[in-house]
Amino acid sequence: MRFGICCSPESSSLMADFGYEFVEWPLSGTLANISEEEFQNLEKSLEHLPVRPEAWNVMLPASIKVVGPEADFEALPQYLERTFSKAARLGGEIIVFGSGKSRFKPDNWETQHAREQLIKTCMIAGDTAQKYGLRIAIEPLNRGETNTVNTTLEALDLASLVNHPNVGVLADLFHFDLEQESLQNLLAVGQTLLHVHVSAPRSRLAPNRDNSYSEMEAFFRTLHSIGYDHRISLECRLLELQDAETALTYLRALWEETS
Repeated sequence: MRFGICCSPESSSLMADFGYEFVEWPLSGTLANISEEEFQNLEKSLEHLPVRPEAWNVMLPASIKVVGPEADFEALPQYLERTFSKAARLGGEIIVFGSGKSRFKPDNWETQHAREQLIKTCMIAGDTAQKYGLRIAIEPLNRGETNTVNTTLEALDLASLVNHPNVGVLADLFHFDLEQESLQNLLAVGQTLLHVHVSAPRSRLAPNRDNSYSEMEAFFRTLHSIGYDHRISLECRLLELQDAETALTYLRALWEETS
């Protein structure tokens, strides 16, 4: 298993020093409005960085809606082409489709229509991802953040309807726990699982044996049982930067312990 961390480009060197094997950057925040000169400088900075941004989260900015009457399927392909091409050049392999505000369903919008829009979004994203050797991981978000695709089973259902070779599912322990999901859901996702996020449940702090052991231990055992062995990103609030290093030691040890 390879462990990475969700962070900014500026903190990536420190995270590499801590021992993380890859970093996960925000796609929209990093690449949406970057100039060519800024991008070239960012690309050049990777020459001195021992890790690569293999995963990218926040696929869409809140300004690009994909659900509801304001959904913009003219802007979407242009935006994805622009950002995916750059992410691939920087070493990207996984794009995380969370973006809760973009996919929020207005009260007066039919659920079936929202589902059709999400399928269309994932098809467009999948086609663009395929062009650049990327894969899309649909991220379930808890109901406090959005009102579409809240569980891993809902993400699996969407991925199945999309039926695209470059579209799969992400499992995030924080959202998984808040939605009180059964580990059976993770078993059902199986080989469709493309990426994983972890943190301490409820607090979303850096995990350790005191704040996450029982949940993380069961989560890891289930990942082992479905043969998942790709990447796990730490996505958490850091009270101290050093917490990232401590968390990595804990996660690696627990992964071995549960194998």
